[in-house]
Amino acid sequence: MSLSHSDKTALITGATSGIGLYTARELVSAGWRVVGTARTPSQADGLLRDVPGVEVLVADFTEPESASLLISQTLDLLGQAPYALVNNAGFAAPGAIEDVESAYAAEQVRVNLFIPAELIRGFLPSMRSRGSGRIINISSVSGRVAAPFLGWYSASKFALEALSDALRVELTGSGIHVSLVEPASFSSNIWSKAGTQLPTTGPHQKIYKKAARLVHAEYPEPTPVARVIRDAIESDSPRTRYLVGKGTGAIPYVRLLPAKMIDSFVAITFGLKRPPLLMRLLTKRSTRG
Repeated sequence: MSLSHSDKTALITGATSGIGLYTARELVSAGWRVVGTARTPSQADGLLRDVPGVEVLVADFTEPESASLLISQTLDLLGQAPYALVNNAGFAAPGAIEDVESAYAAEQVRVNLFIPAELIRGFLPSMRSRGSGRIINISSVSGRVAAPFLGWYSASKFALEALSDALRVELTGSGIHVSLVEPASFSSNIWSKAGTQLPTTGPHQKIYKKAARLVHAEYPEPTPVARVIRDAIESDSPRTRYLVGKGTGAIPYVRLLPAKMIDSFVAITFGLKRPPLLMRLLTKRSTRG
């Protein structure tokens, strides 16, 4: 890809931690002009310290006018739409479908789906007039296989995938490419925050207590995700989907299985169902070495 230095611009939402932070570092080190968003002024100060050379705009996407304000501020700052829009900001509303309150579920879908859509709509006219651009929507493996007790999160990511698929076809011939990045579990504040927001009532309290302990588990740093995002931005022919992380290679094949088989697999994975006897025996044998 041959871009002039002035055209190598990227906007990364949610750039203060996890995937967003590592992507900002990756792109700045590769010579990109990077604008990252932070939710608060104090987080903006932290991002400026963490990534020398980054430019920061404060955008709290729980506020009604945050997306339209970010669009106008970015256009003023760069003089046009960023070449690459990385829709990374999001959060997880944990809990069973029956336990998550409607307002919290709606906020989940708004931040994870409608905010990216609003940013896309706001920047597309400038991208079209330029005749080039990259839209990178950060989804999840939970956008391919729904995770129990993260049903609202999965719903928002499934919807983001559908929006991306439709948009990609709508932009045929425009020079603007749309890619989905679907990470497995990587180190991020999104999960530590989710662990403190589990429902305190309902029939699933034993599972929630176990989940609260799991959020403190060690997850790999998201460097591979940042590199994949850079590849999607810089490639002349970016892929439609990038699965990243341990075990993700099986995801496309899991989707080909009958629904009941997928349900059983997911239930066993999440400890909701005992695995078949043969599987238990093989697991015991392998752990004995």
